Amino acid sequence: VFGTGAFTDWNISATVGTNTALILFRCRPNSTGGSIKFRQNGESYETTYNDAGVSQSATALADSNTIVYLICLTDSSGIVEYMCDVDFRVTIMAYIK
Repeated sequence: VFGTGAFTDWNISATVGTNTALILFRCRPNSTGGSIKFRQNGESYETTYNDAGVSQSATALADSNTIVYLICLTDSSGIVEYMCDVDFRVTIMAYIK
């Protein structure tokens, strides 16, 4: 996914179907460290992380040699929203419908 600085829709229904699903993402910054957040499409509240830089759906990573696993729900159409400040490699590791 590309660093946008704002929440952006990501339609993953081709992978998880057009339904609500719980997704496990593997996230790694492409080059430098950065932060990434996920939330259910249509959610108006911001996801955040604690002082240690971790939550279930948002994190900050030091550099490209680090990864994190995050979880998030899609909406009923299979869409999540993400926001990151640098480009990330994001892999869907698993999902539950």
